[in-house]
Amino acid sequence: MWCKHHTAGRPLLGFLAFILVALTPLYAQQTEKSTGHTALWSTFNAEYYLSKGSFMFFESNLRHYRGNENDNLGNLPFYRFQNMAGYEQRLNAHWAVGVSAKWVIEKGYNSVYSRLYFNHISRIKGVEFLKQAALERIDFSGQADEPHSRFSLLGAFSGNIAIGKSHLRPVISGEVMSFAYWAFRRHPIYENRRIDQTRLRLELAWLFNPRLSVGLFMLRETRYFKALEKTDANGNLIPEHNLNLITPVYGVRVHLMMRHRNLPGEMELRYLPY
Repeated sequence: MWCKHHTAGRPLLGFLAFILVALTPLYAQQTEKSTGHTALWSTFNAEYYLSKGSFMFFESNLRHYRGNENDNLGNLPFYRFQNMAGYEQRLNAHWAVGVSAKWVIEKGYNSVYSRLYFNHISRIKGVEFLKQAALERIDFSGQADEPHSRFSLLGAFSGNIAIGKSHLRPVISGEVMSFAYWAFRRHPIYENRRIDQTRLRLELAWLFNPRLSVGLFMLRETRYFKALEKTDANGNLIPEHNLNLITPVYGVRVHLMMRHRNLPGEMELRYLPY
């Protein structure tokens, strides 16, 4: 076991309290909410574990808008394609640090995400608790835009439920992100909003065996903007206000684990973000 005392859950409670305080200003002003097209994601993950639990990881992801082909990549049935590779180093039973690079293709431009993150993991009676802090640099290939930076905080719960010789693995996670120009200057479209993007995710994975699983997930992704003053079709003035753009997401994930050798049970597939 990674954690033998209930006190190990206190950092997670403090982290979740911080997220709640951070999100409160998002709803303190007049806010317009708009729900966009439903997105469908398909993801493939693979991990290669080393003898002490550190691992290399790979991910491919395709994203499709249901009922909207305007943003598709040419004649392809998806609007975003990305590939990621990275490495996570286990520091001890609770802490890990990781780096990754992600290449993203979207209509009109490509981008590269370089990421550094720190994880803290604990376990209480079979339930895993993950806290993650990450910093990303986003470079736009062939574009005049300055690089962006993105700082994020994430909290998640997961655990295995035995069903015969296989397992079900539910995961609940919440993430908050803040964007800026590189060197932490705020991007104009996110000005005056403390949090710029959030994701609430529910996933249920079926572990066929210790190396392979398939998961289904639902995700509510919200982006927070400051809408400028404008007039409506009747000439009425709409003052500057908060604008929340919501994207419902449904997806499937296939996860493959390649072991260097057999690992202890606490190092099984996590199904948590890298």
